[in-house]
Amino acid sequence: MTKLEELYAFIDERSNDKDISPVQLDIYKKAEEILIMEDVAVRVAKAVEAELSGIRRPITLVVDYVPNGKVRVRPVHETTMDDYVLPIHMEGNAEEATQDNQTGTYLESDVNVVSEAEPIVRKKTVSVGFSVTIDGAEFRGKDAKETFFLALKHIGLRRILDDVEAHGVKHKVESEKVGVVWHTLFRYSKGNNIGSSPQEEVDNLYIYKGLSNDVKVDDIIKLCNFYRLNATIEWDNGVVQTSNITEEVNTPDDINEKATEPILITNHNMNDSEKHDLRITVDGVSFKEKNAIQTFISALQHIGLDNVAKVGIICSGYNLVDTRKRTDGTRKWQQQVDGKWIYIYFSNPTKCKYLLQIANNLHKEIRIEAI
Repeated sequence: MTKLEELYAFIDERSNDKDISPVQLDIYKKAEEILIMEDVAVRVAKAVEAELSGIRRPITLVVDYVPNGKVRVRPVHETTMDDYVLPIHMEGNAEEATQDNQTGTYLESDVNVVSEAEPIVRKKTVSVGFSVTIDGAEFRGKDAKETFFLALKHIGLRRILDDVEAHGVKHKVESEKVGVVWHTLFRYSKGNNIGSSPQEEVDNLYIYKGLSNDVKVDDIIKLCNFYRLNATIEWDNGVVQTSNITEEVNTPDDINEKATEPILITNHNMNDSEKHDLRITVDGVSFKEKNAIQTFISALQHIGLDNVAKVGIICSGYNLVDTRKRTDGTRKWQQQVDGKWIYIYFSNPTKCKYLLQIANNLHKEIRIEAI
């Protein structure tokens, strides 16, 4: 048994007896890191030395490994010879890793080394950074995680959470799926990461950080497509990605014409209400206040706040119409109306979704227009 295996056996024995404290966990992590670098990494270097001896230029490789997963070897920087590269990669049979916080430096004996010539393709990898531009606002943090967080904050953490079932940007953690922005902190309950979390608290919410850079960018693109935001991702290796939103150039006549034509909102086009005021008609009675929030509240009052409460729409642990006031953080989560607290901190598409749900549940005739 190697020293690393002895360490894991010791940790398993302790975790079965009682919970491991954060201090103990930190000590185990440091010991694991030392053993990996002094033992495993040395054996990996010896194993691949013969395979690399035929390469005539300097190259830096990174080994991506997750227990019971595929092993991948990739260059940190793509250096090339003329118009072709000879990529070396590892192929295995298990699922590919997606979380860069679980990367190790192991090498399995049954992994096949494959070399193949192909035209140069600038590929984005976990180690390549990127910048994000959303509707003209540019974001670049000190690292990819900070850039990712800045982009999500610009899109709006609260609305990303409230709309999670609609946009579907979630990630699997053990047996659960959590949104990229979530309302609770998840901690691993088993494995080498026991006690740690793949999330980080930001503005009283929790952003999923345990993602490769590729997945971070995919999440940004998906969210920008959902909210109809123009996004451009510029990778440090030259690759450029954009959201699938085409910016329309309107003439003054087009603008005036569109201003007089409200958009009828249904279950299939709720995103079209974003950045618009709303006009809501319930059972023939129309409401149009100074902003979408007040129009939303007026419609709920007409339906009856007690009736709305019985529908049971839950917003971050609170009923849409609740007797309780949410007091955490600095946001204005709710507005007090007629002795009740109405949850208001979400996007127009979410307002429309809830109104349609309420109308369907209470058998109300409703018409929602984006104007």
